Amino acid sequence: MRQILPYYRVAECAALYAGVPLLLTCLAPPGLLIPILWVVGTAVFGVLARMPGVELRRLHHLRIPARQLGWIVVRWLLACIALILLLYLLNPALLFRLPVQQPRLWLLVMLFYPVISVYPQTLIYRALFDARYAALFSSAHVSLLVGACLFSLAHLPFQNLWALALTLPGGYLFLSTYRSTGSIVLSAVEHALYGNALFTIGWGAYLYSGSVQMTKTLLTAVGP
Repeated sequence: MRQILPYYRVAECAALYAGVPLLLTCLAPPGLLIPILWVVGTAVFGVLARMPGVELRRLHHLRIPARQLGWIVVRWLLACIALILLLYLLNPALLFRLPVQQPRLWLLVMLFYPVISVYPQTLIYRALFDARYAALFSSAHVSLLVGACLFSLAHLPFQNLWALALTLPGGYLFLSTYRSTGSIVLSAVEHALYGNALFTIGWGAYLYSGSVQMTKTLLTAVGP
């Protein structure tokens, strides 16, 4: 049984982190991505709550050293500058298009994206991955690289290379932050900072997802 268990975990990991994105890419319309994410995220929350050695309340702490928090902010600012310059070179027409042309939609995305998209992703790609699958790999660094690649693969349904390329370093940073702090909240906040920056700067054109579609629906319901 002990020999079978690692292979079962490998198959389980591959099905969740590779199989599901492939199925969503082939079968799911964009409007269903967020509902599916929430279904999976809710299931993962339940698994984590019953998993031995995992204390969800402790994982939601905010006891972060000021120096580490400062470094997170500094590298985010540097990343924002780099993203602005890169988009200016590639497609300047997209720069800040969402906040300029659709400020109400932009504001709603800033408010709701962290809740409807970031938090369930944090549970799936940081908390669950680290608790259940990281030990399958030869070292902590290897599992960190694999975790980053799997987070990038989660964006396969957007069907463009920029979505994969932009989220690969993000996956590395967010998982690193989760491991170094043991905080789901801080990892989610960092993820939200980068995601909101991408939508604000103009990279959202390559990351257009169910979160924006759901926000548009909400905006339509609210009215002018």
